Amino acid sequence: MIENDKFPQPIITPATKAESGHHDEDISREEIMKRGIVSEEDYLALEKFTRALFERGSQIAAERGLILVDTKYEFGKKNGKFI
Repeated sequence: MIENDKFPQPIITPATKAESGHHDEDISREEIMKRGIVSEEDYLALEKFTRALFERGSQIAAERGLILVDTKYEFGKKNGKFI
């Protein structure tokens, strides 16, 4: 790759919410599973949502002559459904 090349696939870098006044902390998929933050099934669903959101955002940006370089998505679960 050279500078400004598009990655073949977006890179997903999960993070945990930090306490008020602190920075969120990067966390690996393995550590998420180890800590039981979400199940593997939920993690895979969230990864799928993340990729779909990024793809749609990239399409919208491209229609306006822009590129989507970096973004942040936050998910929660309420009544068994992701929000």
